[in-house]
Amino acid sequence: MKTHILICLFVLVQCFSSVSGQVTFDKGYIIDNSGVKIECLIRNFDWWANPKTIQYRLSKEEPVVSTSIDSIREFGVGNYSRFVRATVMIDRSPIVRVATMADIDRSPIDIESHATIKAPLWSEETLLLKELICGKACLWVYAEERPWYFYSIDGSHPEQLVYKEYRVNNTIYENAKFRQQLYNNLRNENTKGVNLTNLEYKEKALVKYFERYNADKENIQPGIKKTKREVFNLKLTGSLNNTRLKITNMKTTYGEYDFGNKTHWGGGLEMEYFFPFNRNRVSVIFAPTFDHYKNSKIIYASPRNMDLISVRFPFGIRYGLYLNNDMKFFGNFYYNPFFCINKGNGFIPAAHYYPLEITEDYNWILGGGFAYKKWQIELKYHTDRDLFNKYLFWNVDYTQVSLSVSYKLFCVRR
Repeated sequence: MKTHILICLFVLVQCFSSVSGQVTFDKGYIIDNSGVKIECLIRNFDWWANPKTIQYRLSKEEPVVSTSIDSIREFGVGNYSRFVRATVMIDRSPIVRVATMADIDRSPIDIESHATIKAPLWSEETLLLKELICGKACLWVYAEERPWYFYSIDGSHPEQLVYKEYRVNNTIYENAKFRQQLYNNLRNENTKGVNLTNLEYKEKALVKYFERYNADKENIQPGIKKTKREVFNLKLTGSLNNTRLKITNMKTTYGEYDFGNKTHWGGGLEMEYFFPFNRNRVSVIFAPTFDHYKNSKIIYASPRNMDLISVRFPFGIRYGLYLNNDMKFFGNFYYNPFFCINKGNGFIPAAHYYPLEITEDYNWILGGGFAYKKWQIELKYHTDRDLFNKYLFWNVDYTQVSLSVSYKLFCVRR
């Protein structure tokens, strides 16, 4: 059994290795330092943090070239993104922590060693700024562990919209100068109804404001019209499971019950949320699953039965490697918590007059597979899961390999 599992995992690793170099390169362009525009194919990660280098090829047959931002004045990728290099003043005041994938709304980050002064800590730097919206007024973002937003009007040099938190006598205050900047420099008939006092220093709020400012036809300029991406999907899943069960207790005479391998069916749902960067390669998954394991063996001259009905709630993370917009390989890592709805009748060993209560412990699930349009096939290995964790001397070898097929019921795009 374990040999088969290792073979399956080896095959999955080889699949990932074979496609890792086949990530889709999208049509784009690069403008170098001399002002020459190069039409090319750019490896598109739909970046959240601004890139330091990019990879491109002149055609599908040409080799991949890597170049740093020092050699790039500007680059763009299809309907995904446009970046422009600029030397700007940026506020480098200290922060409390780096942003994680959970900071999907790109909120301002709390300050760690809070500065005690209101003024920004300016630094002159040459950065690649990502265009969020462009017209008469353009909104740009630069992101590392947090986002900084910049604006320009009629092609002027980008200037940072200032937001900073600082501390005075253990009380946190905010320097929200960006609201005054918008009031002084980006106000017209379209924005009169906006209450700048409550405007947040977040991408969604700022983009909406700039869209209103640029709403007049004479202010509209060609720009990036980003393709809607998949944000969430729901799938219906059916699985064929092969479960190995062996129960042992070395402290008793009748202490070994080997049920061998049993094939049975299962099913459930899969909910997937994609993080808003890296072109939907990273997502979180939640997969409530129904499982019914029923087996009977003659052991110690009597039938021994195991009838376990449970609903499990594993959740985890998925990483996908796209062959094209319709096909991808993916790998999953799940945590399967001990919380489950369990209706098993227990297990009665020899010389016992009462059943051992089944109380499942947590385990881990490793998986990988292939998706094509609405269909998905996945192979999973469920690590050993203790069924009798409240009993000191009873041990269980309870592992499972499952092959599941899923169909996407619906998805949300934005």
